[in-house]
Amino acid sequence: MARPNSTLSSQGIASGPRPGAVLAALHDLQERHGYLPEDGLRAAAKGLGVPLGQVFSVAAFYDGFRLEPRGRCLVEVCQGTACHVRGADGVARAFQDETGAPVGGSSEDMAYSVENVRCIGCCSLAPVARIDGQVFARLTPKKARSLVRREAPQ
Repeated sequence: MARPNSTLSSQGIASGPRPGAVLAALHDLQERHGYLPEDGLRAAAKGLGVPLGQVFSVAAFYDGFRLEPRGRCLVEVCQGTACHVRGADGVARAFQDETGAPVGGSSEDMAYSVENVRCIGCCSLAPVARIDGQVFARLTPKKARSLVRREAPQ
């Protein structure tokens, strides 16, 4: 039985009918762009020989894929139960006020994105937030504002 011909294009997108390769193509695309641009989704669908709707549905299903670009600095505020009970909403509002990025969006200058996330696994240190992957514990709104000033993207 002949295998479908598949190669990587100059854009790193596999070509040929490979429906099972959608996840890998989306990961590659997001790694290169930081998110999944629409023209990249179209190119992936064409290159893989699958409908655009199938590619988009996979991209929309998984929380790890982003359909919009993010700011240079990503602030993730944990909204797990412990963090929520200990004031994560106030911390998120402080990040929002200090960065100019609405929760779930990015600042106009694309310096910051602020997002609520479910649980980052530091419940005993609640409330916590992650800034560009680094966890900050026992936050208050005042500490959150101070962190933004200290961790400002260059």
